[in-house]
Amino acid sequence: MKRMSFGPAECPAFPFLRSSWDGCLLYRMYDREERLVYVGITQSPDSRLYQHRRRPWYPWVARIDGCSYPSREAAREAELKAIRTEHPAVNIEGRVWV
Repeated sequence: MKRMSFGPAECPAFPFLRSSWDGCLLYRMYDREERLVYVGITQSPDSRLYQHRRRPWYPWVARIDGCSYPSREAAREAELKAIRTEHPAVNIEGRVWV
């Protein structure tokens, strides 16, 4: 599993990731105070980030961390675990409601 991180200057796009990962990317978006905003997976980082930019919470994002998984299924399993245990602010899918 390859891990990567980038800060506010790089947040508008995932350009350096195009050659930095294989499989499916699990990413976490954090605000300036290191609070977890969102957890997601994608096989198309640029188009997924474009979708996020249209969300009202996107301006909160100051840093994005990512790690690659060999398959979408493996990334999805890790994503659901992260959502359930790390409690990102804006994720809805994958949450366990009590």
